[in-house]
Amino acid sequence: MSEDKMTSSAALKSLAKLGWDGRIRGDTLRRNSLLYPLNAIFNQLQRQQSILDLETQRASLAQKLFDYLERIADEDYKPGAGKRGKIEQFINLFFDDLLGKVYHHNQQKLLADEKDIKAAYLFYIRAEIPQKEKDK
Repeated sequence: MSEDKMTSSAALKSLAKLGWDGRIRGDTLRRNSLLYPLNAIFNQLQRQQSILDLETQRASLAQKLFDYLERIADEDYKPGAGKRGKIEQFINLFFDDLLGKVYHHNQQKLLADEKDIKAAYLFYIRAEIPQKEKDK
């Protein structure tokens, strides 16, 4: 999609697809678990200090999300480089597509729409869940 044609729904659908396919979520299919990555990003943006540049924020978020997924992982499986790459891709999609292309780097407008963004993301990620898993 070209830079000036990016819509919020397209950005959120991409995030939801990556979030589901990359298993970038908590350990259940409940609301808070599915929203965990977005909650972490918005929490960081809300308490942002101007001294941290965007690259530092991205690195910090990637490490926080990876640490969380590592903590909740089964003993038989520990996330590695592949999971770290998916997390970095998720964060880059958020900052490049949603914040950059949709909100034109206007962080205040993004934060003002936080509830709607989370609700739409939740809708889109639930649409990614295969029916069999929804029945569990």
